[in-house]
Amino acid sequence: MKKIVALLLGLAILLPVFFAHAELSEGEKKNTARTLFNEGVKLQEDPKSPDPRAALLKFEAAEKYYPAPTIVLHIAQCQALTGRLIDASESYNTLSKWKIQDTDPPLFKQAQEQGAAEAAGVKSRIPMVKVEVSPPAASLQNLQITFNDKPMPPELIGVAHQMDPGTYRVAAYANGYILKEPSGDVVIKDRDSKTISIVLAPVGGAPPVVIVPPANTGNPPPASTAPPVATTAPYPPPPPPKKTDKGFLVGLHLALNVPFGDLPSAVSTNSVAMGDTIGNGYGIGLDGGFRLANFFYLGLTAEYGGFGAGKLTGDAARFPNATFTANEFMFGGEVGIISSPDKFAFFGTVGLDLRVLKESIQGTQDLPMGGRDASFQGLEAFGKLGVAIPISKVRLVPYGELALGSMTRSSSDAVVSPRVNAYTDSAFHGVLMVGMTVFYMDNL
Repeated sequence: MKKIVALLLGLAILLPVFFAHAELSEGEKKNTARTLFNEGVKLQEDPKSPDPRAALLKFEAAEKYYPAPTIVLHIAQCQALTGRLIDASESYNTLSKWKIQDTDPPLFKQAQEQGAAEAAGVKSRIPMVKVEVSPPAASLQNLQITFNDKPMPPELIGVAHQMDPGTYRVAAYANGYILKEPSGDVVIKDRDSKTISIVLAPVGGAPPVVIVPPANTGNPPPASTAPPVATTAPYPPPPPPKKTDKGFLVGLHLALNVPFGDLPSAVSTNSVAMGDTIGNGYGIGLDGGFRLANFFYLGLTAEYGGFGAGKLTGDAARFPNATFTANEFMFGGEVGIISSPDKFAFFGTVGLDLRVLKESIQGTQDLPMGGRDASFQGLEAFGKLGVAIPISKVRLVPYGELALGSMTRSSSDAVVSPRVNAYTDSAFHGVLMVGMTVFYMDNL
C-alpha cells in the first residue's frame, strides 16, 4: 500500500513537469504560425498553379498557433476563392471587429483595412435562395431536405436565405412520399436570387395512409385490439434517373478529298481523266442528325470545297498563260449506327448525295479539256467508317469515306470548239475522303 502511495505521489510531481515540456512556448507558437503562414502564401499566390484549397489548410493551422489579422485576411480570401462565400463573409466580419493595439505591427492594421475593402464585394456575390415544398411542409411527416447530403434546417423552408454557389444534388423525403422535382442537379450561381420548388409525390401514386395511435387514457387497450400496422415506408429511395434512347448531333467536318475516274468531254467521245483537270482538294462542311433507338443515326451532310490544278491545267510549260479554279458543293442524307452513345464507339453510315463541280480555265485556246468554263453534276453513293471518341458531350470522329457516282455536263457550258461532233454525256468517277468531324451530342 505504501509503495502505491509513493508511486502516485511521484506521478503527481512529474506530470506538471511533463506537460510543461510538452506545451510550446509563445516564441515557438509564433514561429510555427509564421512557417505555416508563409507556406500558405506560396500556395495561394503561385503564379503557375495557385492552390487556394491547400493554402486554406495552412492558414487555418497557423491561426490555431497564433491568431492574427494577417492570417484571418488570407483565410477569408481562400474561402472566397473556393466558393465558400458565407464563411468568407464571416471571416471578413471577424477581421473588421479585431481590436488593433498601438503595439501591434502595422501589417495588422493594413490587413484590417484591406479586408474592409474586399468584404463588400464578397458579400454581394452570395446567392439568396428560397425553398418551397409541395405538398405544404406542415402536412408531411418526417420531412427531410438535403443539399449534397447536408440537411437543411426545416425552419428555413419558405424563407429566403444565403447559400454558397455551386451544383447541388437535392434530396427530399417524407413518410409515404418521394422526390419528384427537381429531377436533376440544381445550379446556384454568384448573385443568384433563386426559388427552388421541391415537389414530393406519393409512393405508388396514391395518397399515403397515416395511422394515428389512440390517445393514452391510462387504461390498457382491450386484449382483442391488434397493434396498428405501418402502411408506409419512412424514407423510400429515390427512383433511378431515366435514360433516353434518343438524341441529336450537330457538328463540323474538315476533309482531304482525292478525286479519281473520269469527267465527260464536250468535244470528244472519250471521257477526260479527272486527274488531267483537277487535283486533290479540301472539303469543309456541316453535319447534323438524330440518334434513334439508342444506336441508329439518321442525318444530313453538306460540304463546300476546292480542288487544285490537274496534270494539264497545271502544266505551265505547255500552257503558260492558263489560270485554273475548281470548286465543289455536295449535299446528301445518310443512315448508320453508333455502337455506343456514351463510350468510345464505332461510327458508320451509308447514304446518297448530289455533287456539283465547277471548273474555270482562262487564258488559253488550246487546252484539250472541252471548254473554258465547265459545270458537272451527278448523284453519288457513299459509305463512311470512323470511331467516336467521347469528351463530355463532344464526340471527335476521325473517318474515311468513299463516294462513287456518275456526272453529266451542263448544256450551258462554253466550249473551245462548237459541238459538231458526238461527245460523252456522262462519266464514272469517285472521291476518296479522309477527315475529322467534331460533333456536339446531347439527349432529347
